[in-house]
Amino acid sequence: MPSRTIQIYLVIVTACLGSAVAFVILAAATSDAPTSLTPIQLLLWAALPSLVLAAFVTWLIRRLLGDPIRGLRKTVHRAAEGNLSARITDGVTPTDPDVQELARDFDQLTARVRNHMQFRHRLMRNMADELRAPLSRLQAIASLIRQRSGTDSELAKQLESELDNLHNLIADVLSYSQLESRKGLKRQSTNIADMLRTIAQDAAGAAAERQVSVELNAPDELLVNVEHAILFTAIENLVRHALDRMNGPGALSITLSSGARDLLIAVEDGGPALDDEALDHLFEPFHQSTAHHFSGDSRQHTLGGVDLAVARRGVLLHGGNLHARNTGTGLLVSAVLPSG
Repeated sequence: MPSRTIQIYLVIVTACLGSAVAFVILAAATSDAPTSLTPIQLLLWAALPSLVLAAFVTWLIRRLLGDPIRGLRKTVHRAAEGNLSARITDGVTPTDPDVQELARDFDQLTARVRNHMQFRHRLMRNMADELRAPLSRLQAIASLIRQRSGTDSELAKQLESELDNLHNLIADVLSYSQLESRKGLKRQSTNIADMLRTIAQDAAGAAAERQVSVELNAPDELLVNVEHAILFTAIENLVRHALDRMNGPGALSITLSSGARDLLIAVEDGGPALDDEALDHLFEPFHQSTAHHFSGDSRQHTLGGVDLAVARRGVLLHGGNLHARNTGTGLLVSAVLPSG
């Protein structure tokens, strides 16, 4: 069977020949017949079949090429939004060999990506589960060491602090794995302004130890239908990550604003600037990148474990997205959510 492109070329050539023949026959017929029409009117009447045929050919080409391409485009968008189970071949007819071959290649690609992501999520979840038991034993040992060495032992305090960090990291990995498998939400009307006030108050205690002030700019009330626990964790992770980036005195601001169709939650810190590559991969777990401090030095570091990946997944589940940019004095991470 000839390809769709060759079929279209044959239709175009046939249409051109048919139009030319129709034009010649109609022009010859009207030239000998007595008529009151002017030569220009005769020419227009003679060209009418050609125009009708050209319109038909244009519609046919649009139908032959447009429908498969539109179906391919919709499926690509669904895959880009994270639905890797979408398949182009479900909407492409078998009589479309060129697009069908492209669709099969794309479906194979999305299937491999999906398998790779599922393997990565299983690996992360299994590793986190395996680490919980030895972590619990280490925490018990750290508690015994502190009891024997005294409550003022700096080494015991440091050991417990690092174990707490490891515990939080494991919890983030498990949360990320669970969120990746979530398909829907249990929404309820929530005052998101109260949610942000609670997060800001919780962060103020840790911020005071670093001489960092937490500023909240939000209305008294803003009701949104969300799943409270997931969105709370997402925003809390944004604030916690911003606080961890600040090594010295400064201000951390949290701003809530709403528009006609969406609302914006912006978290701005005074930490180091990030290069373009770091901004592109900021919400990927365990991505290594270089941070450029405003004092001029730079260092290689991990962008924050999986806390930002958990935050992004939580926002995506609510139909929103996260954006990050350097402000000249720090990093601004914005969560855009539907206001409905």
